Amino acid sequence: MPSQHSAIVGGSSAARVLNCPGSVALQASLPAVAQRDSFYSREGTALHSAMELLITGKTTLAQLLAKTISINEIEITEALVHDALEPAMAYWDDFLSYIDVWQLETKVQFPAIAGSFGTADVIGRDDRDNITHVVDWKFGAGEAVKAIYDDLTPNEQLMFYGCAARYTQPQYFPANCRVMLTVVQPRARGQEPITTVEVTLQQLNDFEVRLCAAVLKSKLSNPPTVKGRWCRFQACQTICPHHTGALFDLSELTLGAPEAPDYKATLLEILDAATAVESLIREARGQAHILMSSGEQLPGWKLVSKRGVRQWTMDDKALAKQLKLPVAKLYDSVLKTPAKVEKMGVVVPKELTTVVSSGTTIAPETDKRPAVSGDPEAISKILMDVLGPEE
Repeated sequence: MPSQHSAIVGGSSAARVLNCPGSVALQASLPAVAQRDSFYSREGTALHSAMELLITGKTTLAQLLAKTISINEIEITEALVHDALEPAMAYWDDFLSYIDVWQLETKVQFPAIAGSFGTADVIGRDDRDNITHVVDWKFGAGEAVKAIYDDLTPNEQLMFYGCAARYTQPQYFPANCRVMLTVVQPRARGQEPITTVEVTLQQLNDFEVRLCAAVLKSKLSNPPTVKGRWCRFQACQTICPHHTGALFDLSELTLGAPEAPDYKATLLEILDAATAVESLIREARGQAHILMSSGEQLPGWKLVSKRGVRQWTMDDKALAKQLKLPVAKLYDSVLKTPAKVEKMGVVVPKELTTVVSSGTTIAPETDKRPAVSGDPEAISKILMDVLGPEE
């Protein structure tokens, strides 16, 4: 099922609405197919549910490792347990050492904006030091989400939850309390998995005023649009002139191709040039990689490590002894593909195999593959590919 989000402004859209009021109208004009939950957002929702089960004692990490379960059709695999849930629970165990009271998955209403709500993952109180904690789980494996950005701006989603939690659960925000906003993202890339920022009650007041003003501004004619970090994972990128220009206005999907006479001509010019440009880009990336690996500097670019993959530090027999498991339990048995069986010198009868396509793509008319009919149901996948994965 799709996640519940406020149609006005919520935690996940607070940064966009605050910084780009014009995006509200853009988002509203998108075709229904754009309002989708991708695999990545559904995986994140499933991991949030798994954390709630773990924290409330309805399951344990050992039980999740012993038997793969599915939550909302997402398998909680061994890799997800090790890479996402174990580090999050390590944070939680430490969190409990200084927290007196806490709440999970609390629906909170933002003040002064009717219909504006969100769900705070964790609200906690440290009564001794008079500190209120608002914690947000992030389970995306891509670009990291920060509690505070390089321009010293606190994360707007956390600020939204802080303001809404104070309004909905005032007992957690006594006079003169300190407020700590924390992002826990175990699979963050290129950043510490836990980031925290302290904000004052006055900063929360100021945020309320600014967000209310942005919502009012979004209702004016021609409100401003501004490109920035808040555009990430927002569907309105696909029709925003700052990102694509009028050429790729995907809101026209519900009506067919745009009526502008030069639309298809321009599109064809770009497609004709694509092969040469893509080849040029691959070559440029390769040469840049070689130069930078040799110690050369290219302004605006840097070498980084690819995403790491955990590996065992001992052989299977020693590992089985350490884990107290049979060696056979450490291996998966996977059916070989028809191509691999043929490489073994076996003749595979045609009736034993079939060809299954993973979807459609575009190709020039000179391509040897036969043309197929379009599938409107596939548009959501194409749109997801345009937007990229969510965290």
